[in-house]
Amino acid sequence: MRARALASGLRDTPSTRELILDVAERGFAERGYTGVSMREIAAGAGLKNQASLYHHFRDKRALYEAVLERGLTPIFTLVAESGRLWRDGRADVMLLGDIARAQAGDGTGEALSQISRPGGQHAQL
Repeated sequence: MRARALASGLRDTPSTRELILDVAERGFAERGYTGVSMREIAAGAGLKNQASLYHHFRDKRALYEAVLERGLTPIFTLVAESGRLWRDGRADVMLLGDIARAQAGDGTGEALSQISRPGGQHAQL
């Protein structure tokens, strides 16, 4: 469906799966894993029933793992890229924060650049 929308020149809208992940991420962040129900996530995503949610995710744990994976994958990618630059002796070419800003564009890079500063000075977490 998404490919059809793109091909026809329509605006790219989030897939149902992405919408569910957005709602679940917000709920888990605000109330924790046990504080949000699958029924609430389904309703928040605008699904007609909870069964539609299980079409995309086997169970609540699978949904939670997908939320974590979606959030952590960009961080792991940034760390790997930073390690490659450091190993290749090009750490001065692009700092971790610069990579994050280029990829995220949402302030993530600023937060990461505060954690890893040039000269070995690291912020306390």
